[in-house]
Amino acid sequence: MNPAIGYTALTAVSVVTALIGFYGLRISRTTSDFYVASRTVRPWWNASAIGGEYLSAASFLGIAGLVIVSGIDALWFPIGHTAGYLMLLFFVAAPLLRSGAYTIPDFAEARLGSARARHLTSVLVVLVGWFYIVPQLHGAALTIRTTTGLPSWVGAGAVVAVVCLTVVTGGTGTYGTLSLMVALLFGTLGLPHVLVRFYTNPDGAAARRTTLIVLGLLSLFYLFPTIYGVLGRVFLPQLAARGIPDAAVLLLPGRLVGGPGGDILSALVVAGAFAAFLSTTSGLVVSLAGVISQDLLGGNVRGFRIAAVAAAVVPLGVALGTDSLALAGSVGLVFAFTASTVCPLLLLGIWWRGLTDAGAMAGMAAGAVLCGASMLVGAQLAQDSPWRTVMVQPAAWTVPAAFLTMVAVSLATPGRLNPGMARFMSKLHVPERPHAMPGPASGPDRP
Repeated sequence: MNPAIGYTALTAVSVVTALIGFYGLRISRTTSDFYVASRTVRPWWNASAIGGEYLSAASFLGIAGLVIVSGIDALWFPIGHTAGYLMLLFFVAAPLLRSGAYTIPDFAEARLGSARARHLTSVLVVLVGWFYIVPQLHGAALTIRTTTGLPSWVGAGAVVAVVCLTVVTGGTGTYGTLSLMVALLFGTLGLPHVLVRFYTNPDGAAARRTTLIVLGLLSLFYLFPTIYGVLGRVFLPQLAARGIPDAAVLLLPGRLVGGPGGDILSALVVAGAFAAFLSTTSGLVVSLAGVISQDLLGGNVRGFRIAAVAAAVVPLGVALGTDSLALAGSVGLVFAFTASTVCPLLLLGIWWRGLTDAGAMAGMAAGAVLCGASMLVGAQLAQDSPWRTVMVQPAAWTVPAAFLTMVAVSLATPGRLNPGMARFMSKLHVPERPHAMPGPASGPDRP
């Protein structure tokens, strides 16, 4: 690929992203503007934003790479990614919006009446976000290396630089398949960069419409990486042998079309891939900065900006010090972790009155320890070990373990129920009157 194509596409996307961020700065006037856009974002705009953030490196490059390597078995990934939104629609979207929270830890504290539960939730949300940012940076590194020939660290560094600028200024057997589907279905419910978008809807009905639109957009989008993967198996089979199947999307236009037409298509694909990295990473940095600034830096706009830099720099260091796994596979591990930690808190917190702070903390801790330990152990096992799949795909047993721990400990500690639980649960489940739901009180801070 002509390096000029890569340079042009990456520069154009970065400049446009930064300009959008500067525009956001001009219209942000209060803390509520900065965190949740004053809850005024309409369904089509919000669905487009969620789709852009959800279509990450795993979707744009990783699905096609998996199809090249695994064939039809890889189609479980787009099915799981899309179906996870049905779970979000049915169980989380509208009640979470009615909670009036800015962040998932806000929800945990309001539901459980416990500062300790909030702090543990904050730690887990930040970990999930950092884990999810790392493969985005690996994807950016692959894109830079493939299209321009520059070192991998340039791609990761460029994404972090643009994201920091924008955010600071603007705003695969049966068990393996089953475990993957559990991770994708339940993991979607706990992704901080997805959930934070629902706080920007004006009401619960808008949140549900947003989710339906996202489902349509995802269903349409996932046709394309699948087609790319099939074409890659035919025209670029050597990529699997070279260990870079994720580069198929970047290289196919030049191979299939060639000439000026191929150059134009390549530039569009590279721009799209880099836009996906920027969008997903931006959403994650926004959600993590909200959590960090609320808990540690006073929750004002200045604290948000400082937290945004911290939220981006830490995963950059991890990405620079690690090698990329298959992109879709590494993101799948993040889904397993969030499905085992944040997801049980949300589902039980929204739908079960018996959840206590002790039960929530015990369940989240159990899910985090079991999931993290199993992944570490699985990485050390031989490829032919019968236990390897069980350990590297742990969601099938770590998710039930987290739920059971939350329920068991909550039943054993009924005295720790939040005295304000009944009123909060009514707030979650009683439909609001149209245009009658104000956002949380916002301070006079100005960016």
